[in-house]
Amino acid sequence: MGEGEGFVYLPNERLIYTSPPRTSLSLQPLSSYKGKDTLSVQSNAGCIYLTNQRIVYLPAQKTKDFQSFSAPLLNVLDSHVSAPFFGPNVWTSLVQPVSGGGIPSSLPAVQLKVTFKEGGAFDFHTNFERIKERLQQAVENTQEAPRGQRSVDLTAVHLDELPAYDGRRTSPDEISSFTETRPESHGAPPVPPIEAEPLEPPPGYEEVQQQSIAELDESMRRFINSIDRSARFTMGFSELFSDVMSSLGFAEVQAEAPAEDVDTPSTQDEPEAEEKSAEESTEESAEETPAEEEPEQEEEAEEEEEEEEEEEEEEEVEDIKPKLEEECANSSQCAPYKHHYDECVERVTQQQEDEDYKGPKEDCVEEFFHLAHCATQCAAPKLWKALK
Repeated sequence: MGEGEGFVYLPNERLIYTSPPRTSLSLQPLSSYKGKDTLSVQSNAGCIYLTNQRIVYLPAQKTKDFQSFSAPLLNVLDSHVSAPFFGPNVWTSLVQPVSGGGIPSSLPAVQLKVTFKEGGAFDFHTNFERIKERLQQAVENTQEAPRGQRSVDLTAVHLDELPAYDGRRTSPDEISSFTETRPESHGAPPVPPIEAEPLEPPPGYEEVQQQSIAELDESMRRFINSIDRSARFTMGFSELFSDVMSSLGFAEVQAEAPAEDVDTPSTQDEPEAEEKSAEESTEESAEETPAEEEPEQEEEAEEEEEEEEEEEEEEEVEDIKPKLEEECANSSQCAPYKHHYDECVERVTQQQEDEDYKGPKEDCVEEFFHLAHCATQCAAPKLWKALK
């Protein structure tokens, strides 16, 4: 028997994951099956175990019809986790029955549903997919081997997580010890020894490097000298051109604008100009008066809008929905959900305070949503009645 697990271990079998105790299981035929044989297995509470060879489920209360369930990992297909908005997470898969396993042979496959009421669905699924993938690789390697050597060596299947790459260099002593202790497989080609990375530069490396640096400096110096010569030539040519142009002495040509005829205003036009200026001053005064009145009207409109907003804020009615939901949560209608939620909060608090606790982590999201759903359904008719 296993150490507290309640099932017999197979040869080279190791336990990978154990679910919380309130895990339910359901076995049913596929919806597309139209045969005469029927199958319906239900268990409301129990534990599911994941090993490196199979999955095992043991119900909390065994009956004559259902004692336990186990299936090889490679016979479990199309597994996935569904997370509903209300309710616990469910792990679903298809299981191919084995001969003599208690499932009718006419059923090509059955649907397996595992409900994790206390969490752990995603942890179980992650470990399951990791172990199954490595088992499939081991089976594929054995199929490529010659006949007589096609048995899967479960001890060679790596079950732990691969270590992270640290990037450190391997010393020659470690490489030599690795090549000496590595077992030789029968029928496999010899593995060439791993060459260690050289720790010192090759002979003559420093001399070649100094010579290349000197050649690079010489080429850069030549390039800079050629640039200086071209710059000097262009500067001398521009100075020569400016001297030649100044010696020729071209006369500068300047243009003047023609004189404008200025008419002196007559004495007869003076009264007309005074009348026009008086009319323009009256029009400007008339235009300025409405412009001054507009800001006053805008200020009055803003004050009226602020008064209306204050009146609307004073008329707002208090929201009674939170109060009704709190009363319903403490009522007898939601007492079971409130009881489960309080127990979960107390259990999680104890786990957080206990520093030596190393079991599965738990949260109360599921219990909280059940309580909130019950309180909302209870408060809905009361709230509707009050709004009428």
